[in-house]
Amino acid sequence: IVGVLRDSLGQPVANKPFKVYANRKEYASGVTDETGAYSVFFMPPGFGSWKVDILPEGATEPETIQVNVRQKMGRK
Repeated sequence: IVGVLRDSLGQPVANKPFKVYANRKEYASGVTDETGAYSVFFMPPGFGSWKVDILPEGATEPETIQVNVRQKMGRK
Protein backbone atom coordinates (compact mmCIF):
# COMPACT_ATOMS: atom_id res chain seq x y z
CA ILE A 1 0.00 0.00 0.00
CA VAL A 2 1.45 3.36 -0.99
CA GLY A 3 0.17 6.87 -0.48
CA VAL A 4 0.90 10.42 0.56
CA LEU A 5 -0.18 11.67 3.96
CA ARG A 6 -1.75 15.14 3.70
CA ASP A 7 -3.02 17.65 6.26
CA SER A 8 -6.48 19.25 6.23
CA LEU A 9 -5.26 21.85 3.69
CA GLY A 10 -4.00 19.14 1.33
CA GLN A 11 -0.31 19.75 2.04
CA PRO A 12 1.99 16.71 2.39
CA VAL A 13 3.02 15.88 5.95
CA ALA A 14 6.72 15.00 6.15
CA ASN A 15 8.38 12.78 8.77
CA LYS A 16 5.09 11.84 10.46
CA PRO A 17 4.81 8.54 12.37
CA PHE A 18 1.79 6.40 11.51
CA LYS A 19 0.29 3.01 12.36
CA VAL A 20 -1.48 0.57 10.09
CA TYR A 21 -4.38 -1.57 11.29
CA ALA A 22 -5.87 -4.54 9.40
CA ASN A 23 -9.39 -5.43 10.52
CA ARG A 24 -8.78 -3.36 13.69
CA LYS A 25 -5.59 -5.18 14.69
CA GLU A 26 -2.27 -3.34 14.63
CA TYR A 27 -0.36 -4.59 11.61
CA ALA A 28 2.61 -2.26 11.00
CA SER A 29 4.00 1.20 11.66
CA GLY A 30 6.27 3.64 9.91
CA VAL A 31 7.18 7.25 9.22
CA THR A 32 6.40 9.28 6.11
CA ASP A 33 9.36 10.52 4.09
CA GLU A 34 10.29 14.16 3.38
CA THR A 35 7.51 14.39 0.75
CA GLY A 36 4.82 12.83 2.99
CA ALA A 37 4.95 9.53 1.11
CA TYR A 38 4.58 6.17 2.83
CA SER A 39 4.58 2.52 1.80
CA VAL A 40 3.54 -0.56 3.70
CA PHE A 41 3.84 -4.17 2.59
CA PHE A 42 0.43 -5.76 3.23
CA MET A 43 0.04 -9.51 2.81
CA PRO A 44 -3.40 -10.57 4.03
CA PRO A 45 -3.34 -13.87 5.92
CA GLY A 46 -6.29 -15.19 3.91
CA PHE A 47 -9.02 -14.59 1.39
CA GLY A 48 -11.82 -12.12 2.00
CA SER A 49 -12.37 -8.46 2.62
CA TRP A 50 -9.85 -6.51 4.71
CA LYS A 51 -10.33 -3.05 6.17
CA VAL A 52 -6.93 -1.34 6.32
CA ASP A 53 -6.64 1.87 8.36
CA ILE A 54 -3.70 4.28 8.14
CA LEU A 55 -3.65 6.35 11.34
CA PRO A 56 -1.13 9.20 11.60
CA GLU A 57 0.22 9.99 15.06
CA GLY A 58 -2.10 12.45 16.83
CA ALA A 59 -4.99 11.91 14.40
CA THR A 60 -8.42 10.77 15.55
CA GLU A 61 -9.73 9.58 12.18
CA PRO A 62 -7.84 7.07 10.01
CA GLU A 63 -7.60 6.92 6.24
CA THR A 64 -9.41 3.69 5.38
CA ILE A 65 -8.72 1.39 2.43
CA GLN A 66 -10.80 -1.67 1.56
CA VAL A 67 -8.76 -4.60 0.23
CA ASN A 68 -10.55 -7.58 -1.33
CA VAL A 69 -8.59 -10.79 -1.78
CA ARG A 70 -10.21 -13.38 -4.01
CA GLN A 71 -9.26 -16.96 -4.56
CA LYS A 72 -7.87 -17.57 -8.02
CA MET A 73 -10.38 -19.40 -10.16
CA GLY A 74 -9.19 -22.69 -11.69
CA ARG A 75 -9.31 -23.37 -15.42
CA LYS A 76 -12.05 -25.57 -16.83
